[in-house]
Amino acid sequence: MRKILLLALLCVLALSSCSSIKNGASVENFLDEDVIAEFYSEHGREAEFKKILSVICANGEPLYAFSSPKEMASLYRDRVLSYLVNTGYAKYTGNAQKIAEAEKKYPKKRISILVPESDFEYLVYSSFGGENSVKHENGEVFTYLSRVDAYTAAGQVAYAPDGIEIQCVKETENTYIVNFYSIYGGAYSKLHRAVFVKRSDGSLYLGKLDAIADEKIVIKGGEADEEK
Repeated sequence: MRKILLLALLCVLALSSCSSIKNGASVENFLDEDVIAEFYSEHGREAEFKKILSVICANGEPLYAFSSPKEMASLYRDRVLSYLVNTGYAKYTGNAQKIAEAEKKYPKKRISILVPESDFEYLVYSSFGGENSVKHENGEVFTYLSRVDAYTAAGQVAYAPDGIEIQCVKETENTYIVNFYSIYGGAYSKLHRAVFVKRSDGSLYLGKLDAIADEKIVIKGGEADEEK
């Protein structure tokens, strides 16, 4: 009996520890952790940081602070969908059967792009954490089609990724805190802080973003050497 109780307790602890870093934990739980390492040159996970940031750093558009996947999805809905369309164009424009089915349910619409809501959810949850918290609604560019559980857009969807310049990376037990600029057309954004949370499987998600300094000034013909 004692062995059974012990095994049950270990299972509960194992499940709770996995779920806490899997997706559902609030990033706020980790913000007071001590820094255990700092990096001011290339970091081994820099490509992962940039890949996730590229979803929202595009077209030179401003970045907005968020601290939950629900908030992120609301603020960046059009950018997430534009990223999906421009990285999987054939998938979202070439499924003639699905598009025809959607047009039957929306006979007044001419549909050329169709992004399933499940793809939107997967990108949000895998790259920005959370689960079962995304609300589906219209954006400025994309329209939500509730009868087919998908998004569509009229005309060409613009997506041009910004350059990303990482200034430093601070590591804690459960996070990487990344200070970075996004760059578009030679212009630098404000300095932003991105908090990436480590999952138990080794992957990362971006749980929090905020601005911590103004734009970098670039001296004509020289280096960018100061902030406003």
